[in-house]
Amino acid sequence: AGLPAAMRAAQRVFDRTGGLHAAARFATDGELLDLREDVGRHNAVDKLVGHAALTDALPLTGQVLMLSGRVAFEIVQKALRARIPVIAAVSAPTCPACRVSS
Repeated sequence: AGLPAAMRAAQRVFDRTGGLHAAARFATDGELLDLREDVGRHNAVDKLVGHAALTDALPLTGQVLMLSGRVAFEIVQKALRARIPVIAAVSAPTCPACRVSS
């Protein structure tokens, strides 16, 4: 339940602009592992997963993807490819996102 507040507290660029989405990785105990911001929610996820790839952190099993916006099916697909088992968001998922299966 504390993930949205922890993510928001770490959004440094949002504090200055008020207009960016965030994608964050959390451990199952709620520890914030990484956060990326972008004007587009899809781009924020790309930055987050890309950084994990560049630092040899993939796969992201046992972690939670937290989003500041709506979950689209493309974001679910990206999470599946990165092996992220849990997606949480402050907004509702799209209908196609609910139908994506592994």
